[in-house]
Amino acid sequence: MAQTWTLDDAHTKAHVFSDLQSKLSYDFCDLNLLERCFLAGDTNSPDREGHRGLAQLGDSLMGFVVMSDGTERNLPRAVLQASSSEVRSKEHCGRIAKVLRLDQWLKLSERQVHNGVQPTTLKNVIAALVGAVWLDSHSYLAVLKLMIQMGLLNHAYHHDQQQAAAQVHEERHSDYWSLLTESDRTVLDAIQLRSPNSHDSPTQMMRSYTHPGECLQADLLTNANRGEQFLSGCNDWHLPIQSPEAVSLQMASLESSTMEGISPSNDKGSPTSRLQLPISESQELDTSNMQQGPANTESIVGSSLSMQEPNSDEVEGTQEISSTPFSSQRSQIPPGTRNYGGVRKPPGRKGNRKTPGRPQADDPATLIDNYISSEDRKGHDAQRRAMVFAAMRTYQAMILKVPGNGKAGLAALAISVGDSSALSILKAAVQGLRSQTLSDIIRIDRAMTISERLRVINRTDCCIELLRLMRNYHTVALWRDITTTKWGGVDAFVVSTPESLASEVPRAGNPLHIIKAHVSQGMTSFGNAMEGAETPCIGRRLRKLGERLDRLVRAWGEGVLLLLGQTLTETRILEPRDGDFDRLVELMDVSEGARIREISHVAERIFQYFRTEPSHAARLVLEITDDEILREIPRLSHDFVDLLRPLAEDSRSSSWSHL
Repeated sequence: MAQTWTLDDAHTKAHVFSDLQSKLSYDFCDLNLLERCFLAGDTNSPDREGHRGLAQLGDSLMGFVVMSDGTERNLPRAVLQASSSEVRSKEHCGRIAKVLRLDQWLKLSERQVHNGVQPTTLKNVIAALVGAVWLDSHSYLAVLKLMIQMGLLNHAYHHDQQQAAAQVHEERHSDYWSLLTESDRTVLDAIQLRSPNSHDSPTQMMRSYTHPGECLQADLLTNANRGEQFLSGCNDWHLPIQSPEAVSLQMASLESSTMEGISPSNDKGSPTSRLQLPISESQELDTSNMQQGPANTESIVGSSLSMQEPNSDEVEGTQEISSTPFSSQRSQIPPGTRNYGGVRKPPGRKGNRKTPGRPQADDPATLIDNYISSEDRKGHDAQRRAMVFAAMRTYQAMILKVPGNGKAGLAALAISVGDSSALSILKAAVQGLRSQTLSDIIRIDRAMTISERLRVINRTDCCIELLRLMRNYHTVALWRDITTTKWGGVDAFVVSTPESLASEVPRAGNPLHIIKAHVSQGMTSFGNAMEGAETPCIGRRLRKLGERLDRLVRAWGEGVLLLLGQTLTETRILEPRDGDFDRLVELMDVSEGARIREISHVAERIFQYFRTEPSHAARLVLEITDDEILREIPRLSHDFVDLLRPLAEDSRSSSWSHL
């Protein structure tokens, strides 16, 4: 129930708004804007404007967010308008306001207190909050984050719903059959002619029925374009019944046409009738002797204009179309096909789906949703879950706006930094570093016991993870060397600085791109010129990989190389475009940068294990921790940091079983 308290007391304002801002995950610089959001306007009092101005601004912003997102993905205008109306509706906003219990902060007039809180008022509160955040931050990202945080716009669900609506919109404007209900779509695959005599012609069979609308209600199976053509004399079942005069004209037209293309069935015991059509007017059919393929029957012409006399060439190349009922054993529908709007097609074809397919495993929304679900099951507190949810939804909102095919790589980056799988990788790498020799692993010809073989396999896995980390480290070091060494230095092939380019012939284009091209070309040439090199050096790939890993190091420190989970493979890192990669790193730095830098600083100490004799280094806590426990460590948590410390510094080394 709304209250009538005032916010004149600064202590009351700070206390009440601190809880509210925590719920919204946004801290206002100007608390007066937040106060205005809950000051309901009164139509009977012109002086009481209340939150109407903010609500009008917020309503426009809500529509702008939806329209901007949909326009970038080229969704139909009708779909965008429907989505915008749904998000801004008072029913939807009212439900959100009640879930967040925003009515308890409302400041109403005496008349409004007597009448109760109206749905329009709750909708205005939601819209006013959106407008207030915009005026306070002037940030589109802050507005989008607020809408997602309040539950006003679940971006993944909103994206899926818009895609589904766009597909339905396209089908309804290009395909008549999609407008029909499922019960109406199921039609027979051929004309069912209940002929008492298999030698009767189609004209005689049509005359044997009292009403053409009763005898031929079934439709002929259409072709791939679903053209709506019907047998002469058959009425389109979704159109009014033809008059007897029209039927008589069609009968006369059919009788006047040549009957050379029609032959009675030779099988007197067969209850079916067959119609001969020229090959030029029919599409090749699937018959019982065909091994595979859908039963595509070309439409039989349904008007007098199409019943022209065939020439001699057409008569020679005729083929039979069976009018056997669908229930017959000689049905032309091969097994394993499905009924889609009266058209039989084999399953699995992309054009067959009437509803959006299941999300793919590399879909960014699927990757992030699965990661959020896995983090929710790890048992950390509600505040930590809310932080992870808000951060991931913010990343998702940005990633889904990225054009092209780099979305999966960006999603992998977002969920990999600080993931618990990085602990398992680091544990294996340290164990591989402590291995005395690799000779036992390389020799595979000698006899081993089962335990020895298992030990070798385990060491191999450890060495693989160790080499993976070392490759990343050397790649970053190589990138720094080639981008800081001047012309004529130790590696003379490097021409990556602006000073070195000044002495060359000017080239048109972006100077930054020219530098990168020189680096890639130099690395490739140097690799090919190396003594004993059998394969070309992948200069461009190494340059791009080193640049992006160095971007992470510059943002969060060298230790971040040890915090990358297994989802972020080398291929995933290289998928996005440079601008999209940088924008996501900046967004992650704003959202979780402080925590990532803190953990990265602790992880940097582990690099001394790779620089000195590892056998003399202290054991890490993660080395004595079971792998099952490592997988249950929450993302970027305090427990994550404790596992990176040496064993002597951790006082809880024997209490990990409680996790």
